[in-house]
Amino acid sequence: MHVAQALSFGSGELRQRSLALPQWLIALAYVLLTAAAVYPVLSVSIPPLVDYPGHLARLHVLTAVHDVPLLAERYAVDWNILPNLAMDAMVYGLAGWLPVEASLRLFVALAMVLIVAGSLAIHRALFGRIGLMPAAVFLLLYNHVLVFGFINYLFGAGLYLLIFAAWIGARHWSAWRRVLLFSLASVGLFFAHLFAFGMYGLSVAAYELWRSWSSQERNPRAFLQDWAITLAQFLPSIVLWAASPIGERNSYTKYGVLKDKLLALHSPVWTYGDPLDRVTFLVLGLLLVRGLFGGYLKIATELRYPLIALLVAALVMPNWLLGVWGVDFRLPLVLACLVAAGTRLDLPNAKAGLVLAAVGLALFGERVWTISETWHRHDAAFSEFRRASQAIEPGARLLMVQTQREDEKFDQVYWHLAAIAVIERSVFLPTLFSDRTAQPVHVTEAYEYIDTPFGTPITPDMLRAAADPDTARMTGEPLPTGHRLFWLNWPQNFDYVLHVHFGENENPMPALLRRVHHGSYFDIYRVVRG
Repeated sequence: MHVAQALSFGSGELRQRSLALPQWLIALAYVLLTAAAVYPVLSVSIPPLVDYPGHLARLHVLTAVHDVPLLAERYAVDWNILPNLAMDAMVYGLAGWLPVEASLRLFVALAMVLIVAGSLAIHRALFGRIGLMPAAVFLLLYNHVLVFGFINYLFGAGLYLLIFAAWIGARHWSAWRRVLLFSLASVGLFFAHLFAFGMYGLSVAAYELWRSWSSQERNPRAFLQDWAITLAQFLPSIVLWAASPIGERNSYTKYGVLKDKLLALHSPVWTYGDPLDRVTFLVLGLLLVRGLFGGYLKIATELRYPLIALLVAALVMPNWLLGVWGVDFRLPLVLACLVAAGTRLDLPNAKAGLVLAAVGLALFGERVWTISETWHRHDAAFSEFRRASQAIEPGARLLMVQTQREDEKFDQVYWHLAAIAVIERSVFLPTLFSDRTAQPVHVTEAYEYIDTPFGTPITPDMLRAAADPDTARMTGEPLPTGHRLFWLNWPQNFDYVLHVHFGENENPMPALLRRVHHGSYFDIYRVVRG
């Protein structure tokens, strides 16, 4: 069978050739695989996801600011119409029942469960039953989006898959019922994550375009009614969009270089750059090509237009968009999930199915074990700093410096290590996520002069340069990306410096820094004035 035939199967034809495995057995397999997939998340105190410590510290401020005077002096909470609130709303709502750390780990696990559930829901909406092909999403749950800690987006992506599946299955519902329920769903998706909301709008529009184009009736009245229902669900969200502070965001946009696009291509399976990531990418790529050309994989016709629309969007998506970095490697994950969800697996015999299942389970088991080992190692490193943070005076102003290494180690997992001191010592940290257009936590007016809406550690060279009197006279105006030069004149503006050096523990400024704690991969210094 040719690729064109594999791409043109409708759901009705596929249902007739579905596998005869009992649904309870398939459901049990998904439950067990899901439990294994979320084990690494629930087995550590702080998963080593780049943005995770920053999110954890912000959520601590959100729930404790009214009870801790030192936090109240430095941070304030302002709930606004923000399309990025899924994590904050859930953790804040659970604050009376669960500690913040447990709630955030639960949120990450729930985001992964939603991606699995959404993929299964789309598959069932298209083919009438739960098949085995969506199991491929278990190889995608640990990906570059997760590793960078874009947890709100992952949660929104899972919601998008579920709501899109419901839209496909609700095509025969009454008009008022569809408008009411999907207006509420769209508003929820808007508040979960703006990018996920955009994917849903694009997917629904493309799906309805396919329905209009393939309709045999060509009834103008029915055509107008369908599109009126489709567009009406987005009206409340558009009103909220207009009332939100999104328009105040930085306009910085940059497409990126070839390296960015290659990373985006690998992002659905790319974690810390381990050889296993490359093996997983090659195996999935080869199976997809072989399955399409061999006729073993058939993509449902209903998903043809949504997949094309999202593929085009992924190709044109810049690396920076309106001051947000890493936009281009978010869509490929959803595309891969949609392919797995919307594909029917039709193997020639049981032996081929057993071989394919064995390969998939081996890859999945190895990925979960590798991630678990990596996370426990980093969790021990985070715990070391948590204990060492007691050397920092409560309420101090803390600046983080990180040495850049030339090898390929994923040092970004320590970018927000200092955020743990916000939890332990109520410090002021300039790089805590405090963008008023994205988060409900922001700094008080007294600390705005050394704050940045988002940021990463500075290097030892930047630290030395900013201590020079001539350099320190520079203004702290924002850079094009939206970052502020918060570290200028740091000897006067900060009390402590955390230096993550990975073993090369030379004091970067001996005349201005006095070490108060020496760790295995970091040092804590007190700033010496006068």
